[in-house]
Amino acid sequence: MISSKTLKAIEYDKILALLSSSAVLSRTKEELLAFSPITNLEVATNLLDRTMEAYRLLYDYNLSKIYYATEISEELNRVDKGGVLNPGELLKVSENLNSARIIKNSFLSVNDGSFPLLESVFVDIYVNHDLENEINSKILAEDRISDNASDKLYNIRKSIRDINAKIRAQLASYMRGNQNKFLQDSVVTIRGDRYVVPVKSEYRSQIKGFIHDQSSSGSTVFIEPEIVMELNNDLKKAYLDEKEEIFRILSELSLKVSYASNGIRNNYNALVFLDGFFARAEFSYNNKCVKPILNNQGIIDVVDARHLLINKEKVVPITFNLGKDFNFLLITGPNTGGKTVTLKLCGLLSLMAMSGLFIPAKSGSIVSVFDCIYCDIGDEQSIEADLSTFSSHITNLINIVNSINGNSLVLLDEIGAGTDPEEGSALALSILDYLVNNNAYGIVTTHYSK
Repeated sequence: MISSKTLKAIEYDKILALLSSSAVLSRTKEELLAFSPITNLEVATNLLDRTMEAYRLLYDYNLSKIYYATEISEELNRVDKGGVLNPGELLKVSENLNSARIIKNSFLSVNDGSFPLLESVFVDIYVNHDLENEINSKILAEDRISDNASDKLYNIRKSIRDINAKIRAQLASYMRGNQNKFLQDSVVTIRGDRYVVPVKSEYRSQIKGFIHDQSSSGSTVFIEPEIVMELNNDLKKAYLDEKEEIFRILSELSLKVSYASNGIRNNYNALVFLDGFFARAEFSYNNKCVKPILNNQGIIDVVDARHLLINKEKVVPITFNLGKDFNFLLITGPNTGGKTVTLKLCGLLSLMAMSGLFIPAKSGSIVSVFDCIYCDIGDEQSIEADLSTFSSHITNLINIVNSINGNSLVLLDEIGAGTDPEEGSALALSILDYLVNNNAYGIVTTHYSK
């Protein structure tokens, strides 16, 4: 396990932030941002191989990426308990089915058996085109059910349209008659799902009907004329029938979703899994990265490696190696000469490879998987612990020398700095002797002439 402090010091979190922007699904983004580097060579190699398969699918076969899909585990849990989904939730189900079907069919069209690690994921994707089509044909939007969702709904809505037309016709005739002089204006309106006419308050007794409302000034009352009461009752009943039929349609669709819930649930997990490797592949492609050669013997040999957090126009490629003829690389030179960048890049390249990411270097570059990576970089002054910069570095160095094993990468920036040069250089030499004698690997930067 590599500490979060080390990951942040090497700026691994910033690489993950760049990586997550290549993901489509929100859960994939969350998982990538929280990803911890793998310290097992076999597992890390497997991650890189999956990324390579995703890379080939995207850029050799033009496979489409994951379409948008939504986390719907709560909705699926509800239908499993007999709950009824609303139209918007059912459209999310259809959307997920659609995304899964498209990516599966896209993979099957590749017709190439050279994807052993990802093939089973694609093949196991659940497809239910009938349910997908039924939802889409019956639900037109989050607030709109198709007239043709059922014969009964079609007839109910036709009846509603007919009743509306009759009421409006009768009221239009009513307002052109002798009652017109009692009206505030000749406009039909609706109060409480009932058709009413605006009547001058002083003439309310002249209109036979039921008062539903009045204007804020009190000068107008809204009366449902007696002649349309029965039709209004019929309309109210038709609206209740419509609501009941819509609920029946939603219940029927929800039941069908419950039958398919396990497949739909597994689909989303598969989409998140694939999205993670497509994101790694896209990140690698966009940053001109290559698949590194992995080992767990501490061997690092990279050619023209670039730090991705430095402007592409200004970054200077770096070539370095360790773990073959020597385990530690000691770097000295002027400030702003690239010492710290090289040190951080060494750790970052290994962390990227240990996360299934290709590295920004020339083809054939080698990086190692480490059990642990330790670093001491930057100003470690702790006000809370009342430690000086030097004391804080010493505390960190003590933790490092007490924790290393034969497969540790140690990155020390300006070792021994912050105290008397003679004492600091003596301390630095002693620490380096200890690290080398304990078969650790690493990079150390210094200004000390010794």
